[in-house]
Amino acid sequence: MSEPVIVSRRIPRGLNWARILVPIGFIIAVLLLITSSQVDEFVISMTLITAFMIGWIGIEWYAARIRLGRMWVRDLETGFELITGQGRSRVTDSSVTSLAQHTQHNQTRGVLSSITRRFCVWSDELPHPVTLESTLSEHQPDPLAALTSRLWQQVVNRTLDQLRAGQPFRGEKWTLTRDTFTWEQAALEQKLAREDIDACEVLDGQVCLWRIGHDDAFAKFPIVGRNVCLLPQVLLPARHPNARPREDYSPVLGRVLYEFRPTSSTRLLGYVGGGVAMLSGAALLINRESIGFTMFVAGALWFAWAYWKGFAVLRCQERGVHVAGLLTSRGMRYSDMAAFSFSEIQYTRYGIYTGTGLKLAFVPMSRINARTLCFSETIIADSLTLSKMVQIIAAPITARMEARLSAGNIVSWTPNLKLSCVGIEYIPRGMLGRQEARLLTYSDCSGHTLHEGFFSLYQTGQKEAVLREPVAALNFFPGFYLFLKLKPDTGCTLYCDDNL
Repeated sequence: MSEPVIVSRRIPRGLNWARILVPIGFIIAVLLLITSSQVDEFVISMTLITAFMIGWIGIEWYAARIRLGRMWVRDLETGFELITGQGRSRVTDSSVTSLAQHTQHNQTRGVLSSITRRFCVWSDELPHPVTLESTLSEHQPDPLAALTSRLWQQVVNRTLDQLRAGQPFRGEKWTLTRDTFTWEQAALEQKLAREDIDACEVLDGQVCLWRIGHDDAFAKFPIVGRNVCLLPQVLLPARHPNARPREDYSPVLGRVLYEFRPTSSTRLLGYVGGGVAMLSGAALLINRESIGFTMFVAGALWFAWAYWKGFAVLRCQERGVHVAGLLTSRGMRYSDMAAFSFSEIQYTRYGIYTGTGLKLAFVPMSRINARTLCFSETIIADSLTLSKMVQIIAAPITARMEARLSAGNIVSWTPNLKLSCVGIEYIPRGMLGRQEARLLTYSDCSGHTLHEGFFSLYQTGQKEAVLREPVAALNFFPGFYLFLKLKPDTGCTLYCDDNL
């Protein structure tokens, strides 16, 4: 029997500070009232006392609500015990009928610091579902790992047995049977045979389902929904031995995994600005002002620019990328891609995130008669999603680099970096330009950082970085992932399985 683990919301650190500072402010206001000798000082003191008193009462009321809602869980190996202020209740594993799970990645200055996991459990022995919330970090093991893994596996096995017995498996607005999958779309019930479903994956906090021979997902369900997180493990049947390989019937680039478009605020600004300039120019033309024609043309161009932005799209697909605009639409397979570059800049205004400036370039191999694909727009996306997309694009190039390295060749990484079996060849920056190439063995490499668009490499015994290379350099990320394979103990990374 394990020790109880708190699985509810904790009192925030800021609230604890407020519980200290507000009473201090109240005491200072009372002292000012006692020492006040004029009417205006008396009024100000009473106002401060009233404000601090109301704030103090509100803070304590909020903290009391959090304390009353606190909950602990104890793993009993065949079940678990819930401990609250109202008492204790025991739940057996066999009574758990449904699950839901959601993970939130917490970042500090752009670096992943912890992961908040909410594991929701439905049981026949509980009147309402309970949410087990825990924060995972590198320095603290998961205290609920054994419990959540056991419940997950038992519910999955039970669901598979029920499906084989002909019983349905239900979630929010969808039902799975042995032969069909039924879901609601636009208030209409849709049905599809399970053998026609090609894939089921978790992307961007949603479980996406694809039909055989189609790029776009035909259904998407939020991962926080009841039983949605179990779909990837229970939905797809085993392929028939004589079934055709997926490559035979899939489109050229395969399933759409990620799709990015310019922010709507950019287009709205173009429409509003262009419309105002056109109306102003028309009014000036009526009054026979020469500047009116210039303003009208400028407004029309601005309006057309906003309209053109609406067609810009970047798609990261299963076997390639696709970039489209108003008049162009081109794709490139990963197998035909020689190199690519990626850079992102996060924009904030008054501390609030407003978008990410994204720039990508995809260079085809010399044998391919095609131009470089480029995408440069401001989008709304979190860094974790973009990181996963970059890993998908970089994987084939990284594999080719690794094959050349295994054959004993030196692999070019960036213009100033090369990878070999023994270390990294780098060209340091000097006073008058680049110096001669040097070799840093993997054993002498003490670490690296990715900060503000630069990759910094450190040598054992030196505080300053021996090299700083922009991450926007061509093929930086494919070489970076190969570098992590060759030297996995450099730096530190926090990993979490989104499915469990």
